Amino acid sequence: MTSTLPPLVQALSGSVGSASAAALTYPLDLITTRLQLDSPQKAKRRGGIQGGLRLLLFIVYGSKRKQRPGLGWGALYDGLRADLSATILSKSLSTHGLSASITVPALRRLLGVREGRTGKPHKPTLFEDLLLGFVAGVASRAVSTPLGIITLRLQAEAAEAEDEDSDSDGSMSPVEGADLGQSRSRRSPSPVPKVERTGIANIARMIYEEEGLKGFWKGFGTSALLSINPSITLAFFQLFRKVVVYSRRKSPTGRVSQNLRPFEAFFVGAIANSIASTILYPLILAKKRLQTRAGTTSQATLFSVLKEAYLGSYNPHAPHEQDTNIPTSSTRPPLGRRSKSSYYDVNAPKLEGIEGLYQGLKMQILKGFFNQGMTFLVKGRIEQLVVDAYLRRASS
Repeated sequence: MTSTLPPLVQALSGSVGSASAAALTYPLDLITTRLQLDSPQKAKRRGGIQGGLRLLLFIVYGSKRKQRPGLGWGALYDGLRADLSATILSKSLSTHGLSASITVPALRRLLGVREGRTGKPHKPTLFEDLLLGFVAGVASRAVSTPLGIITLRLQAEAAEAEDEDSDSDGSMSPVEGADLGQSRSRRSPSPVPKVERTGIANIARMIYEEEGLKGFWKGFGTSALLSINPSITLAFFQLFRKVVVYSRRKSPTGRVSQNLRPFEAFFVGAIANSIASTILYPLILAKKRLQTRAGTTSQATLFSVLKEAYLGSYNPHAPHEQDTNIPTSSTRPPLGRRSKSSYYDVNAPKLEGIEGLYQGLKMQILKGFFNQGMTFLVKGRIEQLVVDAYLRRASS
């Protein structure tokens, strides 16, 4: 744990810090999702951070050459409300949240850990912290996964209209994709595609019509595995925090402050998150691709999605079977298949092998660097304010 404050204070500080960071970095999260769902050919052509930032600018300002006006900054915040709700809910129940007060006693009984004879509280070991974080993370994701899937669908919904490579109607057949190099120069600038904005309630209804209640927990097994991510981040944060503290010179009083300065908390948290994200990134990529596959009879598994990424055979437009017994109120195709701008020549250079498993990693690290750094910065400042207020009250 990052502090010994009561769980309620940790839940509040963690939720406020995470929500603030999520709101500030949400455009980067949106672009990261778009890059992760690109075909391997398009990902190779687009590039990493440079391609992501170019897409961001295109969404906002458009392109005079293609006669496509920008959609404004508001387009970068599609799904923000659902994302903030999921973030607050998840962080309130995570390792530094309310679940700690419930799971710590159970975990100690499970591990056979006893309190010391002096009555001092037991200080969790690194293994206990990781296990506790995993248990709490699974519990929090079980509650927040439906909102996470809705956010993902909202992020992918207007991808076609906001993509600089789209055609006039957003469609491109595989044959047309093979002839893209010859036909690109002959095409006139495409008109502006119609952008349909769908609210949270409509997205939730569409998911239910497509897959029933289980559609709200699609990919939960992979999400459960990723519950170890915050714990790994926290472990590296604690490790680097100790390094920073031990590197300080003692003050004239002989004491060394155990608290990180704001800029230290930012960079230590950001670096810790970058390491954790790199270790678990293939699972992060697989989770998003699993959750965007529509249909109730899809046979996709974690292994098959990872295999597709490694072989460079991932196709975001592959037909997904859908249960015809489920009535639908719209002829609209599943959201996971709506964007058609990723079609390219199958023989074009593509990301495969280790590169395929880490498609979009650079943008993920950039987003996580600012997100986690801001989270630890705000969380640490709130906790410090609580401690200072308590000390002032005790001394008065």
